[in-house]
Amino acid sequence: MFYWFIGTQPASQGNKLVYAMQVTEVLPFEDYYHDSQFEKKKPVINGSWRQQCGDNMYYKDQTGRWRQHPSIYHCGPMQIAQDLKHPRVFIAERFYYFGEKAIVIPENYQS
Repeated sequence: MFYWFIGTQPASQGNKLVYAMQVTEVLPFEDYYHDSQFEKKKPVINGSWRQQCGDNMYYKDQTGRWRQHPSIYHCGPMQIAQDLKHPRVFIAERFYYFGEKAIVIPENYQS
């Protein structure tokens, strides 16, 4: 079974659809980090802007403690705690990002 996730702007900013993704798989952070097909998603600090934004950054060391792959994002203790609250990754092959061209959500679909 596949699920669709959406990201929206708050109503105060226009209540627009920013992204939509069809989730095809849910992985624990550990599996995501060690799976070679997601190696390119690990942050590269001195890489291009896109490489720096990698989200594959959490793994457990030999003692079972969470560690963070070197990254310039999500480095503060509150951000890390929030990231690790639900250590799962949603994998999507169909992902639509609208960004500045976000779509207005019809009123009958707004909550």
